[in-house]
Amino acid sequence: MTEAPGSGPPDGGERPSSGPDRGRPAEPGPAIEHRATHATLIVDPRAGRGRVGRELPVVEAELGRRGLTVRTRRSSRPGEATELARQALAEGERFLLAVGDDVTANEVLNGMFDDDVPADPEAVLGVVAANSGSDIVRTFGLAQDPVVAAERLGMGSVYQIDVGKATARGADGRAHTRYFLNMAQVGLGGLAAARAARLPRLLRRSRTFWGYWLAMATYRRTAVRMRGDRRDFEGVVSNILVANLQFAGQGMLVSPRSWPEDGYLDLQVWTGPKAESFTLLPKMFIGEHLPNPHILEYRSTRVEIESDRPLRVETDGRPAGVTPVTFEVLPRALRLKV
Repeated sequence: MTEAPGSGPPDGGERPSSGPDRGRPAEPGPAIEHRATHATLIVDPRAGRGRVGRELPVVEAELGRRGLTVRTRRSSRPGEATELARQALAEGERFLLAVGDDVTANEVLNGMFDDDVPADPEAVLGVVAANSGSDIVRTFGLAQDPVVAAERLGMGSVYQIDVGKATARGADGRAHTRYFLNMAQVGLGGLAAARAARLPRLLRRSRTFWGYWLAMATYRRTAVRMRGDRRDFEGVVSNILVANLQFAGQGMLVSPRSWPEDGYLDLQVWTGPKAESFTLLPKMFIGEHLPNPHILEYRSTRVEIESDRPLRVETDGRPAGVTPVTFEVLPRALRLKV
């Protein structure tokens, strides 16, 4: 996808039609010209197997060349990027750049929201992948290369896009909320993220690989009950995908119909054997795993998921608790620089 939000679907065709499952997409929002003079970089230097740390001087220099005065704040532990984002907004910063992978962007996003509304309605988020393999930038046609990304951010526009909200049960038994930009998963995908998070960081990118196979070895398909604003579902599943954007797994076109301005979350309920998450991989890279008789597709603004046994939940690759979980969309809640 090379178009920015507001310019139409990625293939140049029509958006999905209205109907009992598809809903009626919202009209594209207008682009807002954005010329910033200051930016706060919130960076995870370890992201992308350490590539982000190595590319950081290039990011800083290229943004400086384009007239941006930058202030860099480095994250050194899980959750710190959220704290740094909150601090920056409290100090009056209005343009935050998440430099890193999808987890980095997710943490910065969560620092920008409070009780489902932006902590500062004028704040703008930008995402610089810096060769980390970020999937969030792919939906918007943004480059992995920091030089190209800096040029785009220096002259781009701001769009109002949807944000996903997940409220799941935490380790303390209480409900906890996480916001997400890209995708969330319940079941096999959630367990894979949890397994990967426990592995040593020195494994770097291979943590995702080993996390997936560790999850495959122990995961059992489970009966779930889903209640939403458009339809309900009861049955045994291997995985549930809740998408706001299109790409996951470093380049797989997992949810090709997702559009971040339509006011809906796109759901995929995988009812087939768990091995399909592996056998369908070649097709997922080009979005041809859909339609599939073992994957129920529909859209919703809100869905509640319960299960016979607790299932792991992840948001943008970050563990987010277990079921029961409720997903909601916050329509056009985020100002994103594209």
